[in-house]
Amino acid sequence: MFRKYTIFIAGILCAASAMALADTANSNASLNGIRLAQSDNAAKKPAKKAKAESKKADKDAKKADKKAVQSKADAKKAASAKPAEQAIPNEIKQMGVSALNAEMKNLIAAKKFVEARPYVDELLKRFAGSENTDESARKAVPTLYYFKAYSYFQDYANTREAKPLNEAIKCLNKILSLPKNDSSRNAIDLLSTCYIHQKKYKQAADTLGKLLEKPYVNDLSDKERLGIVRRIAQSLYSMRSWKGSNKWFTMLLNMSNPPE
Repeated sequence: MFRKYTIFIAGILCAASAMALADTANSNASLNGIRLAQSDNAAKKPAKKAKAESKKADKDAKKADKKAVQSKADAKKAASAKPAEQAIPNEIKQMGVSALNAEMKNLIAAKKFVEARPYVDELLKRFAGSENTDESARKAVPTLYYFKAYSYFQDYANTREAKPLNEAIKCLNKILSLPKNDSSRNAIDLLSTCYIHQKKYKQAADTLGKLLEKPYVNDLSDKERLGIVRRIAQSLYSMRSWKGSNKWFTMLLNMSNPPE
């Protein structure tokens, strides 16, 4: 009986030992599972961080694109805005008419029309309202507007921007709104040139054609008339206006080959 009891105890101990081994194996498996989970989470963290950073980068890029579009729109708006008048320095405002006129002429003689513009503006300001009552002002004002127009045309020649050309056209039209004067013919010529640069060939031809009408035509030599007709024909040819240019090409042919 004692032997049976011993065998029974040994069986229990073996079973207990097996259970302990099983528990140890399960515990180890659990620990390994925990470690694997921790390792997996650790591996996922950099991926999550990278994804978040990529998302932020995309968001920042979209903001930058939006800002660039807005900046472009602002630049376009600024370009189409009316240019501010050039400020006249105080030292110029304090100069007398004779000194202003002398400095302006020196700059214009050096073909520095843009630099001469503040002096022109100040002189126009001094003469404002007196061109109908003062003979010297009546003669000076159209010339001053022509110098101002040419200064804007010089700006355009340097920058190829539309704003200076538009300002030049305004000044030239101002001259032509006055009675015929010493600057009228030059104003018509330059105005036609401005329209050509704007590719407004019909307006360029019509403007230049005024020189072939009274009161201007009588002041022209035959050579000058021929040059004007040639320019008008070329303007109309540029816009492929065959019907409109036929008259001028016929005139050009007749003037180039006068009857003997």
